[in-house]
Amino acid sequence: MEWNSILVTVATWIATVSLVVADFQLYAYYDRETLLAGWDLTSSCIDALNSTVTCDESVSTLLGGGVDSNYWYMDNITALCTTTCQDSFKAWGSDVEQACAGEKVVQGGVIVEAKALSLSLTYNAQIACLQDSEFNWCFFDSQSWQGSDYIRYDSLMCADESDMPDICNDEDFDIQSITADMQAMTNLYNSSMFCSECFLELYRLRLLDPWLASTNFTDYLIGQFDSVQQNCSTTLPYTMSSSTLYIGAQTTVTATATTTDAATTINTAASTAVCLGQVVQPIANWLTCDDLSDTYNVSTGDARTATGDYDCFFDTPACLPLPCPIYTVWGSPSCASLAELASNSTNNVSESQFLAWNSNIQGSCGRVANSQRVCMEAPGGTWTTPSVTITAPTGTVLYYTTATPAYPTQSGTTESCGKYYQLQSLNTYLDDNCSNLWLDYDVCVAPVSAPTVSSDGSCGVGVTCAESGFGK
Repeated sequence: MEWNSILVTVATWIATVSLVVADFQLYAYYDRETLLAGWDLTSSCIDALNSTVTCDESVSTLLGGGVDSNYWYMDNITALCTTTCQDSFKAWGSDVEQACAGEKVVQGGVIVEAKALSLSLTYNAQIACLQDSEFNWCFFDSQSWQGSDYIRYDSLMCADESDMPDICNDEDFDIQSITADMQAMTNLYNSSMFCSECFLELYRLRLLDPWLASTNFTDYLIGQFDSVQQNCSTTLPYTMSSSTLYIGAQTTVTATATTTDAATTINTAASTAVCLGQVVQPIANWLTCDDLSDTYNVSTGDARTATGDYDCFFDTPACLPLPCPIYTVWGSPSCASLAELASNSTNNVSESQFLAWNSNIQGSCGRVANSQRVCMEAPGGTWTTPSVTITAPTGTVLYYTTATPAYPTQSGTTESCGKYYQLQSLNTYLDDNCSNLWLDYDVCVAPVSAPTVSSDGSCGVGVTCAESGFGK
């Protein structure tokens, strides 16, 4: 998925933060050279991203996974929404946008503009600090609002032929269908709710979400906002913030090449992008994040990241990670306690290892958001190193078959890898010369080698009789 140790979609980063009153810095625990090596961004962009924001660090980190991922107490709101903090956030966002213009990073398996790293926090800060004309904290109050599902037909309305509505006799009628009126917000909520200043202002601000892609569901949200305003006799101006943060999905690229000796030129065929996980096609009745996670065995955070939508709506094929055993979070546990829960007698899971599997975890690591799904093992499975080393007769360590990759592995690794090796845990002496390695990722340390051709008809381990004259 990317350079996870530094990416810190900021949910992963939260885990390493010491929750003390201090100014906020996005990459406070990484030196400048490590950031430059890992991000492939200009030094001016790195400096802007990592500049200090004059805001309470412990509260600012709550913004990283999205303002809706945590319950906000009034103390959190008032600590974040000081004039000094808000002015500092705005200045930081402006500096990053200017310094990082045109630069790209990989976040959650998706290529995005570099300014997205700061915009995720500055936009959510606007929502958290929104007030109406009477100085009520709109987002804080919204946490007590009761949501509503679409109006639906009674599943038994056509069960009794002696007492059923005429619509049941229509051969085109589908009891699972939902009409426009059944989806209308003006029919789902009381007007005292949807005509309130806080409801309208929050709705308008969410339409300005920089991550809100141009989709059919977004069109629905815009249409409903116009309908609500018409019912409330209001005309709040807004401009749809069609997302330009997404550049594309991170993929591997395969290509075929032919060489012409006479001209000493190489002709490369068109490259083909390949999803490294599960390709999921959109469906008419789109799945909720929980349904998507349960169906494809991926974490809730990864589902939201892969679809680019908080509600996991998507209308083009989505590339989900490889499946993992999932667990539904309750009781607002810590990342450390979840790592302990994932451990067993043969595998002691560290907190950093758990976060490598759940880099888009929702909430802070001191209080993980409830009801989300998290991976309890590595997506795609964990490869256990064989206890016996396969060697050639000479004693040289060679590998004759492609190893099953551990997960995650750094992009650019050869497909014909004979062994994967976790450098960090076994080579604590590594210095700055290896600062471009990805923390908790596996890299290839031995290529696949051709087996020795037998010269005497013995065809044991590492020796083949094929093409030797002794049989196959």
